[in-house]
Amino acid sequence: MADLDHLFDFKGKIGNYIAEQIAELFHMTPNEFNYPAWLQATLLFHEVVVPCDYDPTDELIELAKKLVLTCVDHNNKAYFYQEDNGKKVNRMVVRVDKEACAINRWICQALEINTNRS
Repeated sequence: MADLDHLFDFKGKIGNYIAEQIAELFHMTPNEFNYPAWLQATLLFHEVVVPCDYDPTDELIELAKKLVLTCVDHNNKAYFYQEDNGKKVNRMVVRVDKEACAINRWICQALEINTNRS
């Protein structure tokens, strides 16, 4: 069925585009006013990719693995401070435990889908 071939082609293109954009964000160097890039990429992946129901691309799976490992490296937390005369004050902590777990579950499902497809 040629029509379904186009559908699958476009799903793959969209998946690759999303992976490229999140990977670009992941490798970005944020300034002192932004959340760290790994945190922004994790939140975006959780909001945009995890809820979708389509065949995952290998690029998305590899990116998800990098995100989860980075979250683990940071204990699923990002710290923010304001500076007052060189002292760090008003500490704020952003936790991504829930998001990292959801992405990890997504990886398991994605690998199962890809295994069944082969």
